[in-house]
Parts: sequence; structure tokens; C-alpha cells
Amino acid sequence: MPARAEKAVSAGEPPLSAAAVRADFRSTIFWSPMIETDSAGMARVPLKYAESLTQWRATARAFTADTRVGEVFVKTRTRKNVMIRLQAPRFFVERDLVTLSANVHNEFAEPLRVKVSITVAAATDNEEAPLQLSGESVRWVEVGPRAQQRVDWTARATRPAPVNITVTAESGRESDAMMRTYPVMVHGAPKMLTAAGSFKNKWTFSFKLPEERSPEVSRLKIIVTPSLAASLFDCLSYLADYPYGCVEQTMSRFLPSAIVARTLERQGLSRDDVDPQLSEKLRDGLARLAGFQHNDGGWGWWTADDSNPWMSTYVCFGLQLLGDADYNIDRNMLDRGLNYLRNELLKQGDNPDMAAFMLYVLGKAGRSDAEMDKLSAALYERREKLSPSTLALLGLYYHSKKDLEKSGVIGRNLVGFAKVEKSNDTAQFGRTGVVVRWSEAAVEATALSLYALAEIAPEEPVVRQAVRWLVYNRRGNRWNSTRDTALAVLALNAYLEKSGEQKSAGTLTLSRAGRVMDTWRIEAETRVRPRELTLAEGEWLAAGNNRYELAWDGGGEVYAFAYLTFFTKEEDITAAGNEVFVSRKYYRVVPKETLLQGVYETKVELEPGESVRSGERLEVELSIDCKNNYEYLVFEDYKPAGCEPIAQVSGPAWGAVYTQMELRDEKVAFFVSRMNQGRHEIRYQLRAEVPGAFHVLPHQAHAMYVPEIRANSAEGRLEIAP
Repeated sequence: MPARAEKAVSAGEPPLSAAAVRADFRSTIFWSPMIETDSAGMARVPLKYAESLTQWRATARAFTADTRVGEVFVKTRTRKNVMIRLQAPRFFVERDLVTLSANVHNEFAEPLRVKVSITVAAATDNEEAPLQLSGESVRWVEVGPRAQQRVDWTARATRPAPVNITVTAESGRESDAMMRTYPVMVHGAPKMLTAAGSFKNKWTFSFKLPEERSPEVSRLKIIVTPSLAASLFDCLSYLADYPYGCVEQTMSRFLPSAIVARTLERQGLSRDDVDPQLSEKLRDGLARLAGFQHNDGGWGWWTADDSNPWMSTYVCFGLQLLGDADYNIDRNMLDRGLNYLRNELLKQGDNPDMAAFMLYVLGKAGRSDAEMDKLSAALYERREKLSPSTLALLGLYYHSKKDLEKSGVIGRNLVGFAKVEKSNDTAQFGRTGVVVRWSEAAVEATALSLYALAEIAPEEPVVRQAVRWLVYNRRGNRWNSTRDTALAVLALNAYLEKSGEQKSAGTLTLSRAGRVMDTWRIEAETRVRPRELTLAEGEWLAAGNNRYELAWDGGGEVYAFAYLTFFTKEEDITAAGNEVFVSRKYYRVVPKETLLQGVYETKVELEPGESVRSGERLEVELSIDCKNNYEYLVFEDYKPAGCEPIAQVSGPAWGAVYTQMELRDEKVAFFVSRMNQGRHEIRYQLRAEVPGAFHVLPHQAHAMYVPEIRANSAEGRLEIAP
């Protein structure tokens, strides 16, 4: 129990002993990689103990020249007859109200009358102390023989800065004092607000900056991509620079670049805008594929393996696209490949994915016979049970045969498979996560569905939504592999060719509150290059509502992204996110006893304003909503200053979506190597220890290598009673 204040020492009592302030609390006080003994096997090492009052362990290991070894452990203890221990959180947050405690130990056999005091001071400047005490800083207590007594003070954190806290216990026999330095963290958090849009005429967006913030770090970044083609260039460099060269990678290395280059060339641009060395890469790649072709006309992964149906179909598909784009190809090589596909087609009865891909490539080449018609009719009858990828390829097959009725039906069926996310206006096909069949993977399924719908039903809204999903799901300059990256680029290029957005010139105008901030003249040949503007606080960015407008007077569609980053200090910080969203809840862990099953635990959610008692366990639940698939995410959960995380020592990880968990003084960090689209949870436990009323800073989440993907939860509160 905390001690009550006693009267001051009377004039007849002995004077108080002076107290030396302990401040050196190292946990390791000596280490040496080598100590050489004398001829008697003895060595002496000078050692100065740190000022922690604790038990120490010395470990010595000896090795002789003839490989004899030995090891010894020795324990010692540093102690005082009068000791004082400071109890405080590892850190404070500005505006926190906290209980600071000092435990006074009397190791004498007689009771002691002790003067206990506390001082707080700024550690790095001469300003006012970052902690303000309430009440008297000096107390007198009676401590029994070989007993201890606790003294409490209340303090409020008033500004962010390091603070020195010193507690002193003085008696007539012995005294003690200790000082520790603690950080007082700013009440605030980095926050990012985002806006994204695609428009043909104008786009309006707005951001609100709070009054309480750090204005020197506020930044508004606006990125305008005048056409979809600008989004494809990074992907082409990834494919072209991929260091390996199997059959698939050889085709994927030059095919997308060649097709995108021809699309832009048809719209009046130079193929050098895509790759100045494209002709050389195309020539070398086609020669390499010719060398890979097997005697049966097919292709495997390399030259010495068996022919593979998918690999062979993909090569024939690529050769057809190159021929359609007016590139010179070896027609004999393509014909031999098509003959292999026809011979293998009827073996794919139990593999509708592969059968549909082969049918499409053979149909595109003008090949048709009764057996192909029978197989395609069987697939058409069971179309509602096919995967989106298979359905897309079957639709392309009928479209190539000019059967618009069946291709139209399949197009409508395919639209029904779209998973539309209204929050970011995207549409995904297929499944995220681990899949067994290639046709089920989200990137490939979305790419093939977009490729088909761009031909069959280009006016469907889901076409634009699928474009956005693919653009938003890139990981830097790629998707998951060379294979799905190539398919995604080909699908986006198909949309680009149909939309014709690359052909038009125009002027982009950025304005705020009716005042023009900047203009960009965009010529048709420069629409492949994005425009970027970054604003600091000033004339165009200030506290309050900031409303902007982007206007475009050319043809086609323009894509724009805006990111406002700032450090808010407002009370009750609200949640925000871009592509990732996080919320946080606290649960009281309540043990229950049963007659037959012993003790089990229940969890009761803490209501706003509800307090917990010191010593109680809490479970933290982090709910994460991912709008797309992401890799290498960090989740940093800032804890209440009066709580300590409970390290897990065995068993499965709590909420085991993470691969690494680190316990820090002010937060618990979780590292996730991959997180798929959808909802996820991370849980861990805390123990309430130091009484007080604490601000819980917002949880911070971000992608390590894509800073635009980030989120923060809302701020929290937690009150801990003694």
C-alpha cells in the first residue's frame, strides 16, 4: 500500500545521511575475448560494478594449447541496507496522467524513519520539466525492519522531451538515490490521406489539414499519369532485364514490349519510347525459341525436357500476336507448334483450362474441325462451372470464329464472376492466396478476363475496374512472376489499344479554390510520361479544407493520384488508410473456474471509458483489411505507457499471420512477408502495470517498399487503476 505522509524529523533526531545518486544501470559490465594467465594459471582483471542493486553472474571459459578446456560460473550480489527503486513506465506520451512510485527497502533489523523525495527535470535543455508533479514532492515514511514501503506521486506529461526522474531515500543511518531518463513522446502520429481518380474532363478532390500539427513536414504529392501506357513501362523493363531464360521467360522477355511498342507506333509514337534495343531483342528471342523447339513441334521448359502443353500454347499465342502486329516471324515454326497443339488437344478432356487455351490459339489460326467443335460445345454447355480464366479463353475462341452470340453469352457470364470492390472501384477475377491451378490465380485470371472483355464487351464497367485492379496490384515494376506480368501487360495493352486514349493531346490544369496553380501541355508523343508535383505548406496548402481541381481538355482518360502526408497532434486522432486499413480493440482476459475443466479464460471487450486494474491481462486485437495482395508489411502497435507486452514462450503464435514479432519499449512490431486481399487479425497480450490515464497512439501500418501503402488506426485511451 502507498505510504501516508509523516511529519518532518524532529530537531532531536540524527542528521540525515547523504545519498549518492545511482545512474549506471548497465546489464553487462565486462566482456573480454581473451585474457592470458600467468605460468600458475592465474589472471586478475579489474572490475567496476554498475550501480544496479542486483545479482551478477560471471562466466569464464579457459582453453589450453593442448585443447584442455574448462568453464566456471560465479554469482555475486550488489546491495545496500537502504535501497530505493523507481517504478515508472518505459516512456510517457504527452498529455498522459501517470502514477510514479518509489519503493523504499529497509534491510536493517530496526525500523527506519525515511525522508522520500522525487525531482523531475528536463534532460537535454533548460526548459520546464516535461513532467509536472501534483502535490508535495517530499514525504516522510516509517519503514519496518527488513520491510519495504511504497510512495506514490501523480504527474502529467506536458511536452515531448527526455526527462530525468530522481528519487531519494534519506535516513539517519544510510541513504540511497537513483536517477533514470525517460522519453516523453509527442502526442501525435504521421498520417496519410489519399485520393485517386480517372477522368476525361475534370476531377475534384479535397483534403483537410488539422490546426494541431507539425506544419514543417506536411507534403501534398500529386501524380498525373496521362495514359495507361505510362504505367506499363516499368513492367517492360522488369521483363526485359530478367536474368534467366527458359522458354516462358524468353517469350515474356520481348513479347509484351513488342506488342506495346506496335500499339504506340500505330498511335503515332516511336517504338524507341518503349525500348531502343527492341529489334535486337526480338531477333535474338525468336532465334532462341527456334532452338528450344522440340522435334514434335512443341516446347518444354528447356531444350532437353518433354514438350509441355501450356508452354507450347503460350509460345504459339505469342507468335500469333507478333504476326498480327506485323513483325516478321518464322511461319514454319508456328505451324509446327500448331500441329503439336492439335495433336495434344483431345488429351485435355479432363483439363478444361488447357483445352480452352489450345482452342483459342487454334481458332485464332483459322483451324477448325468436328472434334474441336464437339470439345468447344461441351465446354460451352458447362460454362457456369468453368473458372474465369477458362471462360475468358473460351469466349475468345468463339469471338475468333465470329460466333458473336456465344461469345456475348460468355462475356455476360464472365462479368458475373467479377468481385467488385466499391471502395476503390476495382474488379478482381480468380482467387488470391495459394491456388492449385494456374487458372485460379487472381492476377492471371483478371488479366485473361480483361483481355477477353476488351474484345467481347469493351463497354462493360467491369473492364475499367479490372484495369484499376491490375494497376493497383503491381509490386513495384511487376506482379508475381514473369508469366503473370507478361499476361497483365498484354491485357492492359489490349485495353489501351481499344480505348485509343494515347492518340490525343491536351492541357492539364491544376487549380485550388479557382486559382490556377500549374499547367502541363501534354502532346500525344509525351503521354507516356507521368507528371508529378509536390507541395509544402504555404500558399497552396494550409490548415482547414484544401479543395483542388484537375482539368483535362484532350481526349482519352487521365489517371491521377494525390497523397497528403502530415503529422497530426490533434486530440482523438482518427483512422485513415490507403489500400490497407487497421482497427484496434482491447479485451479484458478473465479467468473462469469450472468444476470439471479447471480454469479457462474468457475475453470481454473493453467499453470506452472503462478502466482496468493493475495486474490484469489484456488482449489486443488488430483487425486488418487489405484491398489487394501485398508483400513485406510492417504493423507497429503503440502500447499504453502503463502496460507491458507479454512475450510468448511456446505454442502457436497469436494471430499467426506474421513472420516476426519484436517487443520494443513503446510498441510491438509485427512483420508480414505476404498478406492477401481480405480481412486478417493479429492478437497479442499486455499486462496492465502502472496506474494512470494513458493516450494510446494510433497503430501504424505500412508496406516497407511502397510508402504510399499505409494506414493508421484511431487513437485510444486506457485508464489503469491501482
